[in-house]
Amino acid sequence: MILELLGVKINYPYSKKNFEKDLESMLQTKDKKFIFTVNPEFIVDSVNDSLFKKILNKGFFNSADGIGVVFALEYQEHLKAGKSRIDAIKVLLRDYLKGSITSKRLTGVEISEKIFEFSNKNYKNIFLLGGDSRKLVSEKLLIDLERKYPNINFIGASSSFSSKPNDDSKTIEYINNCLKSKGQKKIDFILVGYGHPYQEKWIERNHAKMPANVFIGVGGTFDFLSGSIKRAPKLIQKIGLEWLFRLIMQPSRFKRIYKAVVTFSYLIITKIKHKRF
Repeated sequence: MILELLGVKINYPYSKKNFEKDLESMLQTKDKKFIFTVNPEFIVDSVNDSLFKKILNKGFFNSADGIGVVFALEYQEHLKAGKSRIDAIKVLLRDYLKGSITSKRLTGVEISEKIFEFSNKNYKNIFLLGGDSRKLVSEKLLIDLERKYPNINFIGASSSFSSKPNDDSKTIEYINNCLKSKGQKKIDFILVGYGHPYQEKWIERNHAKMPANVFIGVGGTFDFLSGSIKRAPKLIQKIGLEWLFRLIMQPSRFKRIYKAVVTFSYLIITKIKHKRF
């Protein structure tokens, strides 16, 4: 099912068991496909950036990445069903305490891991682009992934290029050279980790310039998988408070957290209308 949240389409609710089949269908068509992981910041920024919203709505698969997005979608559906705002919030709190809210997320880390597992099983190839250039995150992650997934043909990895348009030609040239050196003509999956909205805009500008099937915006996934940034303990992830853990570990993220929690909540409360019968 596809729902809209403040004008951004999201595949929700979604059974994670179907993801492998969806990956297969993406690779079987000639059209290039995009996967975007929509979190509260995406929604806030899309309200003020029409280009970003337009790009997101080109996504073949947009996941609900973040407990805030799941809360908002569930809240919206309760209002559409005629519940009052208070009753909708009561139901959400009940479901949250039961643990049925956080399980409906599909994060960038989960999507990346599922793509690696699928590619290892089916001998697909992958390119990693982005991550912290100072730490050579993508390059270091590639070494670990090659050990863990021996059947994947990793075309290459680079965190040396920026997401700025004036770097595009050098980035494309590098990727094409990697393809030639590997004796390959196409890339099955390109994971782009520039953070939003830069990675989505990079994909929009460059997807037609290279022989690749599926483009995925993965945000800070490379940092987490490489261990460059510590992820919250499993229990914190399970209860949907990973954002709070990151704020404690990185106080410099205060503005981003404020946007994702306060600004996002304000938009949801003020812009989603209650359906009256």
